[in-house]
Amino acid sequence: MNRLLVIGAGASLEECKRSGNYPENTDHYMPVISNFCNKLFIPDSGILLRSTASYLNSHGISYETKLLNLKDGDTFTGEDMERSPIGVFLQLERDTPGEHNIERLCEYVWRAFKTDTNFWDSFIYDGIYLHLFALFTNQFGLGLGKPMRAGTRVANQLTPGDAVINLNYEITFDLALKQANKRICYAPDSNLDSISILKPHGSFNFYVNLENGNCFFDEPDRIAGSVGIPDPEGGHFYPHSGIVPPRLHKNYEQHPAASAILGTGRPFHPKVVTFWGLGLTDSDIDLLSVYKEATSGAETIEFINPSSEAYNKAIALLDNKITHYQTLDEWFIAHNID
Repeated sequence: MNRLLVIGAGASLEECKRSGNYPENTDHYMPVISNFCNKLFIPDSGILLRSTASYLNSHGISYETKLLNLKDGDTFTGEDMERSPIGVFLQLERDTPGEHNIERLCEYVWRAFKTDTNFWDSFIYDGIYLHLFALFTNQFGLGLGKPMRAGTRVANQLTPGDAVINLNYEITFDLALKQANKRICYAPDSNLDSISILKPHGSFNFYVNLENGNCFFDEPDRIAGSVGIPDPEGGHFYPHSGIVPPRLHKNYEQHPAASAILGTGRPFHPKVVTFWGLGLTDSDIDLLSVYKEATSGAETIEFINPSSEAYNKAIALLDNKITHYQTLDEWFIAHNID
């Protein structure tokens, strides 16, 4: 393997700036951890109201209960929404994102409700999938979508046998690989003549049947949206059912499909490891072990991220020499990429 490329939310933001329908309007950009809920939460979702109310209760934070007790025909105002459990949580995320954010909320909901499969599935659909899919299609459309000006230039540096760990649910870089005419293979399937894509957190084109555990990746330019696909063995496949939320201290053994995906092709021994658009976190133990494994024998480790704080954290966590590129253009120039 020549290169292992690890992609985070920053890569999608870069694609929004360079290729999206609204490059100057950040309201249409994909979310990051600090604004995840404000970007994606449905403000009157019953399942999100219950989730955030339970979370706030556990922290002794007050809120108004009106939206929790609405009956058919009842109306509510914008002020009611702001004082509801969701509204209070969104304000906490804006004011103190380091203390109250999607990772902490998802960790709480997982521990409190994980035995209720229907609750957890609805939480993921309302809290993550629905509005993220809308943001993506609004920016890039469906099918092959808009030309991915950032992703295709990066994709052209990859060769068969290389691997991409893509931590994003959406498919901007998946489409960039297709637009660059690269042969791809989604883990846990494996093909040495292809570029291997590992998406352990799920994807718009990863369809899961929760009734029997069946799952598959479809080509990124053939996604069917949020509609269910009948499974001949019973039940339906849904893309949101394969999403692993961004919760703290997650263990991929609790998500069998994610564990199988992340184990594909290991141990990684690339010559070059490139991190694009992500900040490493010491709470994500499973991923950190992969990063340490891959970087331990690498000749070059690259970190594309404008944040010096994230770069310094990467040095501390990986305990290795890392070349820092504050912008993607700096990386292009360093590698003579047109």
